[in-house]
Amino acid sequence: MRERHYQSGEMIYSEGEPSEYAYLIRSGRVEILYSAGESPVRLAVLGEQDVFGEMGLLEDRPRHAGALAVTDVDVGVLDRAEYIKMLKEDTANSQILLRALFERLRAMNQRVIEARRGEEQAAKVPLVRLVGITPQCSAVLPSEGVVVSRFPFRIGRRRVNAGVKMRRWAGAKMHQTG
Repeated sequence: MRERHYQSGEMIYSEGEPSEYAYLIRSGRVEILYSAGESPVRLAVLGEQDVFGEMGLLEDRPRHAGALAVTDVDVGVLDRAEYIKMLKEDTANSQILLRALFERLRAMNQRVIEARRGEEQAAKVPLVRLVGITPQCSAVLPSEGVVVSRFPFRIGRRRVNAGVKMRRWAGAKMHQTG
């Protein structure tokens, strides 16, 4: 394994480049970035004893993401032959590599779970039930009230056009349901 130093802000490799090496961080921090339109998406920030760049060596594919030195970084560098030999013969380092891969898998699973929870929360539409509490409102509203699930405005915000007067629901009480 060769040793290599990267300065803070230096690209270690870019997305789409051939995958020729895997890296073991000895010191410093590395950011893994994926190009998504105009601004890159941070996939991970890695530190001492983390491994990166190994996926492309195993898959024999171009880099899926780029790696940027966030601080000055010292890394051990493995080529494909060294990497395969390590996997076959060096069980201690192979276990470190596998733990890192499994930890990334767990982290991605957690991100998917959290994203799904967020989607489920966003899909829940709040409902408001208007119920008359004065004789005048009770006379015009049904006894079970009126459910409002969609509003043409944001509650709690003032209209942009101050000249337009908002209607008041005198005597109406709002209950949140669902």
